[in-house]
Amino acid sequence: MDPRRSFLDTTDAVAELVSRVPADALAGPGLGVWDMRGLIGHTSRAMSTVITYLKMPATSVTCPDARSYYVWVADSPQQDEKIAARGVEAGQSLGDDIPAAFAGLARQVRGVLDKVPANVDPVVSTLAGGMLLSTYLPTRTFELIVHGYDIARAAGIEFAPHPEAVTETVSLASRIAVELGHGPELVGALTGRGRWSDTSVFTRADSH
Repeated sequence: MDPRRSFLDTTDAVAELVSRVPADALAGPGLGVWDMRGLIGHTSRAMSTVITYLKMPATSVTCPDARSYYVWVADSPQQDEKIAARGVEAGQSLGDDIPAAFAGLARQVRGVLDKVPANVDPVVSTLAGGMLLSTYLPTRTFELIVHGYDIARAAGIEFAPHPEAVTETVSLASRIAVELGHGPELVGALTGRGRWSDTSVFTRADSH
């Protein structure tokens, strides 16, 4: 699927999911250090960073693809506390009507991307360095899919993103795992020949 379409389809799916999160769940458990508000806030940054980074052009590509982005994150443990704090801050900035604010961000990022011609692939500044927009957007789709499932699990509701976006997320997760030396364990887990014992590889490869 085209990276823009995949990303935008997924923003809509997660916005719809957030609209169904019970109000009384917002102060309850989310993921790790985040309550549900913080988790949704962290997830919203998959959209707000696109808006921000499109205003921050880079002069060259120094991070070639989504896999490299997450390998950089995994090698940068000093980012952990900053990531956690940014999620809490983003959750607070969503205000009293979280579903409306999240849906508003989805509309805003669509409008921003619509202004970028289809035949233009700008280089944007990211935490991991300069990236083509077409290679940065898959990292945002990855975040939305992964945390969409986190939100659904914590809230006890269903989440049904586009199957192709899920496939892309699984493929990227596999490439990250292999790059970080977990290929044999991943193959065993996926084929019923073992269990995945070190999920920290994916926890560490989770950033905005």
